[in-house]
Amino acid sequence: MNELLAELRRRDVALWRDGDNLRFSAPTGALTAELRAAMGAHKSELLETLAHEMRAAETIPPTDRSAGSPLSFSQESLWILDQIAPGITTYNIELCWRIGGALDVAALERALNEITRRHEILRTRIDRGPDGHPLQIVMPHAPRAIPLVTATADNLHDLAAAETERPFDLSRGPVFRAVLARFGEKDHALLLSWHHLAFDGWSEAVFTRELATLYTAFRERRANPLPKLPIQFGDFAHWQRESFKLGRMQSHLAYWKAQLDADRPPMLLPGDRPRPSQQSYRGATRTRQFSSELTVVLRQVCREENVTLFMLLLTGLKALLARYTGETDLCIGSPIAQRSHVETESLIGFFVNMLALRTDLAGDPSFHEILRRVRTTVLDGFEHQSVPFEKIVGELQPTRHLSHHPLFQVAFVLQAAGTAPPGIPGLVIEPVSVLGATAKFDLTLSITESAAGLDAKLEYSTDQFDAATIDRLLASLALLLQGAASNPSTPLSQLPILDAAERQRLLVDWNQTARDFPAHLTVAALFEAQVARTPEAIALVDGEERLSYAALNARANSIARDLQGHGVTAGSLVGLAAERSARFVAGILGIVKAGGAYVPLDAGEPPERLATMGAQCACTLDLAALPESGAADNPTSAATAINPAYVLFTSGSTGIPKGVVIPHRAIARLVINNDYAPFASRTAAPAVKSPAGAPPAVPPTGEAPVRQPAGGAPALL
Repeated sequence: MNELLAELRRRDVALWRDGDNLRFSAPTGALTAELRAAMGAHKSELLETLAHEMRAAETIPPTDRSAGSPLSFSQESLWILDQIAPGITTYNIELCWRIGGALDVAALERALNEITRRHEILRTRIDRGPDGHPLQIVMPHAPRAIPLVTATADNLHDLAAAETERPFDLSRGPVFRAVLARFGEKDHALLLSWHHLAFDGWSEAVFTRELATLYTAFRERRANPLPKLPIQFGDFAHWQRESFKLGRMQSHLAYWKAQLDADRPPMLLPGDRPRPSQQSYRGATRTRQFSSELTVVLRQVCREENVTLFMLLLTGLKALLARYTGETDLCIGSPIAQRSHVETESLIGFFVNMLALRTDLAGDPSFHEILRRVRTTVLDGFEHQSVPFEKIVGELQPTRHLSHHPLFQVAFVLQAAGTAPPGIPGLVIEPVSVLGATAKFDLTLSITESAAGLDAKLEYSTDQFDAATIDRLLASLALLLQGAASNPSTPLSQLPILDAAERQRLLVDWNQTARDFPAHLTVAALFEAQVARTPEAIALVDGEERLSYAALNARANSIARDLQGHGVTAGSLVGLAAERSARFVAGILGIVKAGGAYVPLDAGEPPERLATMGAQCACTLDLAALPESGAADNPTSAATAINPAYVLFTSGSTGIPKGVVIPHRAIARLVINNDYAPFASRTAAPAVKSPAGAPPAVPPTGEAPVRQPAGGAPALL
């Protein structure tokens, strides 16, 4: 039996119990016919062996760590990230405490060294083993003096920020450091930093508790009163790896593989800038306090709906993101302590696991129904929480992108009031807030329960979002939660996300777009009116050639009359291909004066596309044959402001190119009396001096004459 198990595990075959059934997972080709037969013949013995191993797995035993320990799956993901971007500080964790009173620096230093001795993870470095896989190597304990710097109260935040941005060298270690800032004889600040690979939120409470106990004992000249740790973090990492080899987590892994979609695109959050091609992890944080009144109402909803506050707030966040993005298949990540074994409760280390909580919000459900769906998602996720997120990603093998985190881009955390600073007689210790300048995800919403209510902190990627956008999002979340709590039967589409002022601004003020413009006039009529006002003013510059309004109008008149002679009338499409030149502009004006619609044709386009477009034109204008001089009298046409002035054809990527018709009135609306595309008098060309006594040389819109680039023969069809 032992030989059979050894051979199966050598081939990476995972076995696990499913009631009275024996389940397995194996790489392609790993199971031979002989091995399958042996498994069938020894099924009962295999099931009994697995049951015994499961009973043994309820405790995590110490292991031989002299040659190093494997990394946990979560540790390995951070190590890989550090290999890709050495020196990255996104996963630095900081604490800063202001200490008033007669601080015993020697006792503090001894306490910090004792914590480092007790918890091997704090004096660990990461090295590659003989097979190339990373190993955590525990360095011998060597007491270190705590660096002492002289500072002023005014630069404490700068000092803390500088510590935050100091990278850890994982290959050299250690992954923990402390600095003591001295402001005065009885005024200090303790700055503590860890790499997340060795520390998590639970670890903060362990560290704080042990520091208070040890400092007090050493100051009083007593021995270390703390009990010996049952295991070290390296033992947990070894146990976790072995659990997968033994198939203990296969049924849980199967749940996640069925629940999650490996190829889901990133959430389309409405940011201020597009998502960059590679995450920089630059970030910032905005905060908002939800009132105590709202908190009371939310807790009442929790009791009525039989849900936790975590479930309710997660539901609110998902509903808000659905409204912001228009998406209904939402996956949000949330950390969980992952300390289900009693041996891990007293350890410092990186145990936290991420759950990818995916919920379907399709069908415009009520908030009550969304809450029911999220409750199911959360309970199922907690039931299968033992599988490391990194292992799930490895099994799903989604296409990896440097631009975003796999499976989810938004995270949510609900936590009790933060760990209080150590309570030490004779010292007044207060926390100092240290807000980092990094963001692990696009958005991370952290909500902390406090006596005053709920304190929300939203960490965001500054590559994508401005602070004002994040403030609006937090305000919208508060409004949505208030509305949902007041009436849980409200459909998703009707949940409030705008206050009265924002609604007025978006729906009323910003929609006051009505403007007076000559909606009844054609482009030809508008141009001719300007010609009548400033006939001798310069209208067009093409290299050395300068045309007045009267001269340009005369050329266009001759072209128009010629086109009308060939049957061009209101609505006729006339093709025109050329590079920019005076003749090109005269040709466009001639087409619209004849009543036709200009169709731009690019001689560089494929012949098939040009043929399709040209077939819809009444004729194609030959620029080479255009007159250099023209007629003074303006032609008449039946065209009105609603007739086409020009037609643009689509790319034809979905079939035959289709023409998009732009009428005369649309052009007049675009350039006359608008406030979204301002045309200044000097936008297109330097001011041109008008003849004495003449009005300024500008077209009807108040625009300077268009300057055409010099040189280049027109392209002809």
